[in-house]
Amino acid sequence: MARYDGYELDEYGIKKAIECLKEDFKLIVILYYYDNYSIKEISQIVNIPEGTVKSRLSKARKILKVR
Repeated sequence: MARYDGYELDEYGIKKAIECLKEDFKLIVILYYYDNYSIKEISQIVNIPEGTVKSRLSKARKILKVR
């Protein structure tokens, strides 16, 4: 179980939080954290610049941090 700011998150809670993300962010998070692709690989898969991948990953983290 993951621990975040004093709260325990089980796998269901984490998946539920990810499901609430916009599609663009959700895809990047899944490819990076669940499928273990690198930023460069995700850039090639999704056909967007690496900087955009990094930006979306950063924004998704901020959104998930608030939830």
